[in-house]
Amino acid sequence: MKYFYQPIIGVLLILAPTMGFAHGAQKPAAHHAPKAIAQAQGALDQEDVAAMKEELQKMRTLLTQMQVNFALVGNTTTPVNHELELNMQMWQLMLDHMQHRLDKAQNASPAANR
Repeated sequence: MKYFYQPIIGVLLILAPTMGFAHGAQKPAAHHAPKAIAQAQGALDQEDVAAMKEELQKMRTLLTQMQVNFALVGNTTTPVNHELELNMQMWQLMLDHMQHRLDKAQNASPAANR
């Protein structure tokens, strides 16, 4: 049984350089680094802000439709209805969180405010 692992280790050692495990693995292109760093830090450019605003509006519209449909349900004491109510509350929290992040990103980047 101890000899079973030797061929697997040998194959991994042979393939390691091609899989990026080697010490000299390729690094991402330098021209992509500033954008990647900015995105990692949470900075949003103007297109991202506009897209997020549009998505938030669509999601708020859908949540409103869910709330209207829920209000039309006669018996609201069933477990299924309670689950729907919890889902709507969770979506509301998520949308509020996204709005907060969007507001924060807009205040942090003057280019996004234009």
